[in-house]
Amino acid sequence: MSRPYPLAEHLHPTNWTAGQAVQFLQRRDPTTPFFLMVSFTQPHSPYVPPPWYFDLYAERSLPEPVVGDWAGVHEFAEDAADPNAWRGRRSVVETQRARAGYYGSIHHIDHQIGRITAELRRQRLDDNTLVIFTSDHGDMLGDHYLWRKNHGYEGSVHIPLVVRLPRSLGSPRVAHDDSPVCLQDVAPAILDVAGVPIPDSVDGRSLRPLATGEGADWRPYVHGEYGLGRSPEQEMQYLSDGDWKYIWFPRTGAEQLFHLAEDPGETRDLAGDRGHAEVLGQWRAALVRTLEPRRAGLTDGAELVVQTGPPLVSPYAMDRRLD
Repeated sequence: MSRPYPLAEHLHPTNWTAGQAVQFLQRRDPTTPFFLMVSFTQPHSPYVPPPWYFDLYAERSLPEPVVGDWAGVHEFAEDAADPNAWRGRRSVVETQRARAGYYGSIHHIDHQIGRITAELRRQRLDDNTLVIFTSDHGDMLGDHYLWRKNHGYEGSVHIPLVVRLPRSLGSPRVAHDDSPVCLQDVAPAILDVAGVPIPDSVDGRSLRPLATGEGADWRPYVHGEYGLGRSPEQEMQYLSDGDWKYIWFPRTGAEQLFHLAEDPGETRDLAGDRGHAEVLGQWRAALVRTLEPRRAGLTDGAELVVQTGPPLVSPYAMDRRLD
């Protein structure tokens, strides 16, 4: 669902969040270091940017969703009719409105981040402040007839990550790096730049070597998973190095293989292509090696094991813990 925000722009939660961040910078103790995390709730469904931002994109010709040759499994009219749908074909008008609201929300956030960075400059803090911009997930927005998050496809998991090192470090900086990174790398990056020891318990690695062009010894791929998806058969484990992506569905045993370098929209599933059988086997073996140390029953150490029982963690058990 998407529509212009009905109240005055200064009442929008995105404006409020940025305003709270600016107030923190103005009220902080200037004699001590600070850590500020600014978390915008938008762009989450419903997509409700202020009218100017909504109209800016509603009047444009936006990219249409990409639909893979495998995506028919998600083209269900009855599922799409649900306001909380996670899959299904919506009308062209509905899809374009959703995209206009999503793009407008991001544009709105960009301007509000400008308020925060302007305050950093006003206080002359920008040269000595590490700034990291990222997101916890994206949104499928109709790609492959899918919506929201909880999917291992690019629309959901390929998120922005911008790192601006403090100029006071005096380190060389690179403009772009294609190394596979993940959110676990953010915390060690902050600790590294701040000169704080990184605990052995931290899973990720500091992004600082990549930002300075010194990250030659980096991981070959990232591992992601959705264990509590919208539907049990959509539980997935996946690996990607940026050029390839391998997806395994633990509940069905199905596999997918995408050559992202040639097919960034993931429109052609190569898992059943005999010409890519060797590549598929290599990625399957890599997932076995990744999952084996966990000893959670997803692999026997040699092969992946299809799951037949209840998930290791159920959403209902999680709700009870929260209660």
